[in-house]
Amino acid sequence: MRREAPPALAVKAALLLAAGTLLFCSCSTFFRGSVPQRDGVLEVPGLFAPVEIVRDRFGIPHILAKNDHDLLFAQGFAHAQDRLFQMDLDRRLARGELAELFGEKALPADRLFRHLGLAARAPSLFAGWPAKTREIVQAYCDGVNAGMASLSAWPVEFRLLGAAPRRWTPEDVAAGALLKSFGLAQWIEEPVLYRIALRLSPEKFAELLPRVPPGSPVMAPSASGPAAKLPLPPSVLTEGIASLRRTVGDFPRSGGSNGWAVSGRKSATGRPLLANDPHMILPCPSLWYEVQLTAPGVDVYGVSFPGAPGVVIGHNPRIAWGFTSAMLDDADFFIERIEGDQVMFRKRWIPLSRRVETIRVKGGKDEVLTVLETPHGPILSPALPGISSALSFHWVGYDGGDPVGALHALDRARNREEFLAAVSGFPHPAQNIVYADLEGNIGVVLAGRIPVRKGGSTLLPVPGDTGEWDWKGFVPFSENPRVWNPPEQFVAAANFAPAGTSFRHYLSRLYEPPERGRRILRMLGSKEKFTVEAFERMQTDVLLPDAAKAVALAVQVAKNREAESPAFRDAAQILSEWDLSAGADSRGALLFEVFYEKLIENVFRDELGDDLYAEFTRSSRLAWNVMDRVIENRDSLFFVNAATGRKDSLDDLVARSLFSAMSFLKDRLGGASSTWRWGRLHQLTLEHPFGKKRYLRRWFNIGPIAVGGDGKTVFKEEFRHGTDFQVLVGPAMRQVVPLGDRRHARSVITTGASGHFYERHYRDQNPLWLSGKTHPAWTAPEDVASNREARLELVPK
Repeated sequence: MRREAPPALAVKAALLLAAGTLLFCSCSTFFRGSVPQRDGVLEVPGLFAPVEIVRDRFGIPHILAKNDHDLLFAQGFAHAQDRLFQMDLDRRLARGELAELFGEKALPADRLFRHLGLAARAPSLFAGWPAKTREIVQAYCDGVNAGMASLSAWPVEFRLLGAAPRRWTPEDVAAGALLKSFGLAQWIEEPVLYRIALRLSPEKFAELLPRVPPGSPVMAPSASGPAAKLPLPPSVLTEGIASLRRTVGDFPRSGGSNGWAVSGRKSATGRPLLANDPHMILPCPSLWYEVQLTAPGVDVYGVSFPGAPGVVIGHNPRIAWGFTSAMLDDADFFIERIEGDQVMFRKRWIPLSRRVETIRVKGGKDEVLTVLETPHGPILSPALPGISSALSFHWVGYDGGDPVGALHALDRARNREEFLAAVSGFPHPAQNIVYADLEGNIGVVLAGRIPVRKGGSTLLPVPGDTGEWDWKGFVPFSENPRVWNPPEQFVAAANFAPAGTSFRHYLSRLYEPPERGRRILRMLGSKEKFTVEAFERMQTDVLLPDAAKAVALAVQVAKNREAESPAFRDAAQILSEWDLSAGADSRGALLFEVFYEKLIENVFRDELGDDLYAEFTRSSRLAWNVMDRVIENRDSLFFVNAATGRKDSLDDLVARSLFSAMSFLKDRLGGASSTWRWGRLHQLTLEHPFGKKRYLRRWFNIGPIAVGGDGKTVFKEEFRHGTDFQVLVGPAMRQVVPLGDRRHARSVITTGASGHFYERHYRDQNPLWLSGKTHPAWTAPEDVASNREARLELVPK
């Protein structure tokens, strides 16, 4: 017999239920108040003719317009509807205005970006763009502002912060272009290397200097840079330079990329096939926004950056392309001699430039700072704690250029000649662009300005007073490395050196590890014919064949020491059974990754010290570059034990690292090694800025999710060394395009089209991305119509 609840309890339960229902309804109303209108007809000012925005079942907009102005207007409109808070946050980062939203904790980042002067340079940059580019940008901004005006309420994030976005301006687009490029510039390692140079002996520092490993792939084998010259380290620079990276925090940056194409002779369709997956940080929502733009003279599908017009990576009916970072050394630090209001420049005293900046601080007083500039660039010393001398920064982005116009032309290119004409105007960031077209051509071209330095190459700060290390221009685009239609019938770019033995200009000496590129080239060379599905499998490959040497060494050492501890016996068994695949379910991959981390630590930590070791390992490229050489050579100056004064052997350090790895895993995952899996440690969280608050994570973040791969696999899931194995960088999008069969093109991003966390399209692509799958990149009108979820017609008001 069912017992009735006491009346008092029943009343309380009813009240709690009613309160919960009311709260849920209130929250739902609050959240959904900013849902944009995506169906029907909407009158907006600024259009010349009606525009159709059809969203497919993934929420991706397909925009059809009668002219370029209305097309880019509508793209801005859609960006504002779906990603307004993300756009505003990027704008504030570029302008140094985060403290206005988040208070004093954001001041260090604001100070840095005020000193970098991206916003200060934006008006002159925009004014210097050709009239056509200025028209494009203005149309886009008008669309963003019309999209903002169409919202019934600001996105939730603004209302929770008690803030509102201001109107979008062309200068915002210019500053945003500089921000994205700055994130892909190669400047992070230079401060770390300089600190190491000050602390270590010249011999030990030389061992740590990055170099291109023997046998590394080369994009264009017929070209290579000259030998590097290093300046004497100026003694005036202090350790405070290392705070640059800490100040920026999770700054949008590249961690590499994959791109490749095969000719029709190696494609199942008889025409070229192209794949691309750029590796970047993985926030929520995604950095990328998919879109199709169609108007007379253009029909392009691909990914765009919210906040800027056009498609960056994608395809049209005639060509397809993908971007991979060229890893170009495109920035330098200069040590400046300053007396009073003057700076020594090319052995002459000249006046310093001054710029006064006011930073508004939420809940606090405005901060006023004065920025000094030299002919090389802004002096960053006030933004870098601990700097006692004047340190200026020069970067290719300060020298102008029209990236918006270049992408506009690229979206409309119909053949190789028009493609080259478009990318010849692409100033920065330097990219190896993989290309394929309907005529059967495949190739890779380095697009971007390559600095020519008077003093040669360097990865250290240089004297700024004599002019001996100044830049004297850029390499003509016609000389940039490239390869077309090679006899192998395939091309690839995976952040290895763009040039081979005869290229006469310095490019860089710091690239991604060669393992990923070698694996791609082996796969491309091992198969007669490729399909879209085969390319998708390649993009999610997690095999580490080049780890075999380190694994064999570890197994041998473990077996030789089995009598010392059961840990060595278990380690030998786990690694002996490993198939070199870094899948999320692999315990062999788990042990290997932790062992390799411990080996880096045991070799370098004592000599560098805790603080400098942390900086050294945050740049994975530096740590990998030297550690692989140590294993290859079986010797190092760093083998001397600081505590005992005795030189350890490589076997000693391997044994210590294996034992430490086994102990670490038992502490973290328990003593039953049969339950150990790489994915239990190696996890990805796609984090929204609000997801940093514990009580908001479940709504705004996606994850944590167990993932396979590592920083050297084709499916790159890089964690930052010296941390907790959480993924920092990975493929922010993937695309595969069969030329001549566009209806079977595929694409995916990490999250979804929407930036509104309560909508399905906020996260609906994530399961596809995680499982190595993609969705159709619909472009044919009949396919778009049959997969239509919503249709909005914008008409002139």
